[in-house]
Amino acid sequence: MVARQPTAWEQYGWPIAGFSIALFLQAVLIVLLLFERQRRAAAEREAGRFQSEAVAVDRRISLGEMSAYIAHELKQPLGAILINTEAAEIILRKAAPSIADLQDIVADIKRDEMRAVEIIDRVRNMIRPTPTPARTMDLNRCIRDTFRLVSGRAAANAIVLKAELDERLPEIAADAIQIQQVILNITINALDAMIGHGSSRQEIVARSVARGPNIIELSIINYGPSVPPHALEKVFDEYYTTKADGLGLGLAISRRIILAHRGRIWVANRDDGGVAFHIHLPAMKT
Repeated sequence: MVARQPTAWEQYGWPIAGFSIALFLQAVLIVLLLFERQRRAAAEREAGRFQSEAVAVDRRISLGEMSAYIAHELKQPLGAILINTEAAEIILRKAAPSIADLQDIVADIKRDEMRAVEIIDRVRNMIRPTPTPARTMDLNRCIRDTFRLVSGRAAANAIVLKAELDERLPEIAADAIQIQQVILNITINALDAMIGHGSSRQEIVARSVARGPNIIELSIINYGPSVPPHALEKVFDEYYTTKADGLGLGLAISRRIILAHRGRIWVANRDDGGVAFHIHLPAMKT
């Protein structure tokens, strides 16, 4: 009898089975890895598409906000130029036009034109990555200049503009154009609130005072209607407005400006009637 030789499977069954299982698992793993790679690539393409769409949407929103900002800021000087131009036309229709009045009008137009140019330059600096040099300013002078800008409208509505200013105030490290814009926004809102309200006290008061060695406080008080309690926290929100033709940007921009100057702004109803806007700004260190 010839002895039968054991087959390879009989001799190496378990190693062959183990190798086969390992090979199978490796093939499955490779397939899974390929699938995962394709899925990840598809997810990255989808994420890239969403990111591109998000960037485009963000750009449209930013451009919309910038356009609204420019429209809001330029509305006041351009409106003043239009009013002065119409006044000049009325004077020129007279048989003997007053040269002095025309000179005053031209000076006002030049001032408002320069203000519009400064606003455009400010917008350009906002979108251009160049540092803005530090500046100092006289807050009291800024208040007086701003009141002068709106004095015609106030007088036409029998509203008195009163400045109660501490003449010993130190200068503040701030951009005069931006701070003037804040004061102008608040004052125009005060005029809008008081016109037609029929208040017994027809005046807007601006007060400046030093609160300790490092803080300057500016308060602008009007005696129009009080702010509803639920709206006190909303008046500085973007696009919140009670005006039919308002953009809801004036006070929102004002808050951004004050915060950028390391200051604080808030509003409160007064016990004797009316509304007070308060601003704290850091004083120059002496």
